[in-house]
Amino acid sequence: MLVSKAWEFFEHSLQEWASELPVDRVDEYFDALRDTLYEQLLFVVIELQPGDNPQGIFESLNAQGERLLAIDLVKNHVFRSAKTFGLDLDKLDSEVWQATFGEPWWRENTKQGRYLRPRAELFLMHWLTEKTNSEISATGLFVEFSRLFGTYATTPESVRAFTDDLVSDAKIYRSFHALEEGTKERLFFSRRDVLDISVVYPVAMRLWRSMQQEKISRNRLHDALTALESWLVRRMTLRLTTKNYNRIMLDLLKATHGAADPVGSIIGHLKSFDQETTSGWWPTDEAFLNHLTTRDLYKWLPQARVRMLLKAVEARLFSSKTEKLILPAKLSIEHIIPQTWKNTWPLPTPTSPEAEDSRKEHLHRIGNLTLVTSSLNPSLGNDPWESKRKELSKHSALRLNAHLVSDYPSVFDESTIDERSASMAELLIKEWPGPHMNQ
Repeated sequence: MLVSKAWEFFEHSLQEWASELPVDRVDEYFDALRDTLYEQLLFVVIELQPGDNPQGIFESLNAQGERLLAIDLVKNHVFRSAKTFGLDLDKLDSEVWQATFGEPWWRENTKQGRYLRPRAELFLMHWLTEKTNSEISATGLFVEFSRLFGTYATTPESVRAFTDDLVSDAKIYRSFHALEEGTKERLFFSRRDVLDISVVYPVAMRLWRSMQQEKISRNRLHDALTALESWLVRRMTLRLTTKNYNRIMLDLLKATHGAADPVGSIIGHLKSFDQETTSGWWPTDEAFLNHLTTRDLYKWLPQARVRMLLKAVEARLFSSKTEKLILPAKLSIEHIIPQTWKNTWPLPTPTSPEAEDSRKEHLHRIGNLTLVTSSLNPSLGNDPWESKRKELSKHSALRLNAHLVSDYPSVFDESTIDERSASMAELLIKEWPGPHMNQ
């Protein structure tokens, strides 16, 4: 497609140039242009003979040059087989391949863990993982693809079916990045971004395909997403290890392979780990509640993840009668009792070392945190509760702050933080139900 556009550009440019030449000297000017091109530009010209394999030559030429994306090698491999079986390459390219992978979006780099990789390569890695139920290295994508392709693509029909399958799943993967705001699916991937856990993609792709094939309903898809998200968030809150997540996701793929109820298989497998198996244990309500109410979450977790917990509380405070709002992307975490509290939030007199220790222990707990806009945050500062409460009441539209100012009209202290932490934790337990949820 790009080559044909380049050809059109130069053809049009030459026509414009030639139209301005003296009529009696056109041949002379074109001879000069030809000589200039031949003498000043260096070309490598490969003339193919009958029986030559252009796809194989393409691979050989690029093997030692600038690195091609794995998706380019994959396309070449597929088209070489398609040509062998007599398929229409132009139609395959324009109607199937370019219609999907022709978008620049696929070549854009995106962050995964510590690395930036083109989206097409990330898709191939997740797709091959899902297809083979095995861990695939990002550096060996073409080798793994060619091995899988060789197993299935043995006839013209199977080559086309395999290609259609690849393209269909690419569209599913693309849809993950364009989900409708406010849906359960969009929220799942937004939270996945905060958690920075990419190993869920192969499982998600299998679930989406199962829904497309009407093997599961959308409600059952939501059940699976809730279970996966709860397992991830609860483990994140307890700061449990993530080192075996690749293996656990592979186990989920194996458990769902050919299963009549893939969602039940996912939930059942996540429930199967006991507390001693810290690499996979799904924390109970009791463990989740304990960490939410006694840990200094502000220092215990990265701020983006604390913000995610607070946004989940905010969402849970909405009832069926409450207008739904889209929260601003950039909300700041505000300490109600400020971190520098001694001047404006003094302890009751007479003070004691125990009282000061208790203040320090409560300062970063979830019950002492709320969300505000970045413009409101500086105006609250270290103000005492009476002043801060008035500002929140006047300027904040969040339900989180509406409950805060109405539930605690006069006093906000350590006992208040304990009470608020417990009520917020109960909402988070409902947002992310534990291993007691039904399969």
